Amino acid sequence: MTPLRSTRWPLLLSCVAALAAGAARADGGPPPSAAAPADPVIARATYRCQGGVQVQVEQRTGTARVTFAGRTRILRLVRDASGTHYQNAQFAWFSRGNTATMRRTQGGQPALSGCVLVP
Repeated sequence: MTPLRSTRWPLLLSCVAALAAGAARADGGPPPSAAAPADPVIARATYRCQGGVQVQVEQRTGTARVTFAGRTRILRLVRDASGTHYQNAQFAWFSRGNTATMRRTQGGQPALSGCVLVP
């Protein structure tokens, strides 16, 4: 292995610093956070589900951030004949009025049930 020439160190260090800061992409464009506008928060809600599980839901333009059990799941907006819900490959969040349910996408088993909006 050949040693790096001293003239390459500043370039190497600047590349490492840029990658560590998230300021570089393979195509040289701006980082994703700077390239895409922020998805604004439309509404926030807290639900209490069966077993005392608390769920935080942050509704955005095309997605929802559903947080429970120490994890946040990003679900995309889905429109269907029965209304609007959010889902990803693992979970689907359905809400109507003051109640909500989360089901597993595969098989449809409830992951959270009896969820009621906390005023």
